[in-house]
Amino acid sequence: MKKRICALVFAIFIPIMLFVACGGTSEAEVEMGPAHGVWNGNVYINEYLGLEFTMPDNWLMMTAEELARIVGTSTSIDEMIEGEVIHDMMAFGGADVEISFERFSEGSAMDYLEAEANRLKEITMGNADLIFADRTTRIGARDYYLLTYTLQIGNNASVRHYFVNGQGEYMSIITINLGSNYALEDILAMFN
Repeated sequence: MKKRICALVFAIFIPIMLFVACGGTSEAEVEMGPAHGVWNGNVYINEYLGLEFTMPDNWLMMTAEELARIVGTSTSIDEMIEGEVIHDMMAFGGADVEISFERFSEGSAMDYLEAEANRLKEITMGNADLIFADRTTRIGARDYYLLTYTLQIGNNASVRHYFVNGQGEYMSIITINLGSNYALEDILAMFN
């Protein structure tokens, strides 16, 4: 009888321990929702997203608290309501990178991007080019769907890339606005 109990304990706990040790995302983590990252010098670290972003020395950064004061939103992920955006970080200097979270229970990351594309078409009165990538992009430990948005105003073009990963009813969004100094590959190389 003792051998059966030991075998049962090992059969249950060994797979759980292997899953945790391999870094899988548990259902509890998905239900908990996103978590803020931290800045350590010029490196932003977000364990929930499984990524690090190292900004160039001449760039500036903003924390979640600073962004919340400017934008007039909350920093409380725990109290995030449907459609609310929590800005986690921004880094800028010749281009800018922002990481934010949004509660979106109306579908997948692709559903979110389609809703965002419709919103962008509406506010630009159809004057923007919107391109959905045909594959995902790995940033840190997650795969992200991509929507690229280009708005031409006279001789100037504004190019914004929305990388979106859905975990449960939360969307993790990495927005990259390119300036003339950087290509998208340059910015993506700043992520580990």
